[in-house]
Amino acid sequence: MLPAKLKRFARRLQDEEVEGEVTNFYKAKRKNLQRANLEKYLAFMYEQGVDTLLVGEAPGYNGCRLTGVPFTSEYIVRSGVCKGRLFGVEQGYRASSLRVKKEQSATAMWSVLEALDTLPLLWNAFPFHPYKKENIDSNRKPNTKELAIGKVYLCELIRAFNIKKVIAVGNVADHILNTMHIEHVKVRHPSYGGKKEFKEQLRYNLKKENL
Repeated sequence: MLPAKLKRFARRLQDEEVEGEVTNFYKAKRKNLQRANLEKYLAFMYEQGVDTLLVGEAPGYNGCRLTGVPFTSEYIVRSGVCKGRLFGVEQGYRASSLRVKKEQSATAMWSVLEALDTLPLLWNAFPFHPYKKENIDSNRKPNTKELAIGKVYLCELIRAFNIKKVIAVGNVADHILNTMHIEHVKVRHPSYGGKKEFKEQLRYNLKKENL
């Protein structure tokens, strides 16, 4: 069951008015699968008592924008991970189409998490999808104004889960956490040829956490 504080969190995401080249895929509409997936994910992670947070940059058009959960793809949401403990149609998660798309960052992330049997909470510095002008099926870095919006949600999530350790995935997450004076470690983002280094650094930091 989703705690009241996380229900309020999801409702604020749904009601956020975003401007410019940004998609709020949690917006209220009939059978909003992204919001339903996110609420189910947050409830599960809260029950696990997780205290480590991984912060990415922003939702991608081929991943979180479709699923509602950071660092996931339609393939992951439909198939499930961690031996069926999380995601999967059997657990009530849904994808937007029968064509199960994969997404590079999500695949790299879960190849590490499943190998370590580790479940940190996953989030983004900006929780909505920023895209390039006149091309909704594209990604861009969130700007300063958008990251200011993201700070509010990031702080609220850290408090709600009583997070003890934060890992920044890439430069944008590292920058925003620095401006918030939140102690953290940084790993390379898996895109643009950084997949191998990302896996090594993430594996090292999560193993260190589990010692």
